Amino acid sequence: MAQQPLPPASTSVATDGTRSYMTATLLSLFLGTIGVDRFYLGQIGLGLGKLFTFGGFGIWYTIDLVLIATGAAHDVDDKTLVGYEREHKNAWLVILILWLINIGGSIFGLAFASIVLFALSAGAS
Repeated sequence: MAQQPLPPASTSVATDGTRSYMTATLLSLFLGTIGVDRFYLGQIGLGLGKLFTFGGFGIWYTIDLVLIATGAAHDVDDKTLVGYEREHKNAWLVILILWLINIGGSIFGLAFASIVLFALSAGAS
């Protein structure tokens, strides 16, 4: 009796879905604190959770931004986001530029506040 070859093992690797990687990244970056990124991915319950906790007080927002930007996030059907291979460098560039602008704005704001406080204290004496 000859042995029959075994059929190939089925893999449960998710295929690309219909939701855009770049759209999810930008939504996470700009509106992630109110859960818009999770709503876009079809994860309504998690979106509501982020909405009512303001992105988990910033912690959940940051974790989701990293998950989406690194391509580790999936939609509600556990499918990968379309365009990661093509767009991930652009997404990271946008995140880096906005982060640097934020740091620059913070430094400028602190310097401006220091000058104003110094001027007010010098004028008071």
